[in-house]
Amino acid sequence: MPTMRLPALAEAMGQLEGLHEQLQAAINELVHANNAYASFIDVNKADTMQERRVLTLGS
Repeated sequence: MPTMRLPALAEAMGQLEGLHEQLQAAINELVHANNAYASFIDVNKADTMQERRVLTLGS
């Protein structure tokens, strides 16, 4: 098995770090969208306008 030279290994690791950052950003966006959707569902499930106000305004 050929050995990888240090510069090539460093470049590959840098690329992996960049991909990891992109993946983490995408996951964060998905979590944010999921939380917003869950809040939307909760508000629409509320039985009364008072419950909707509390869920929407948080008070």
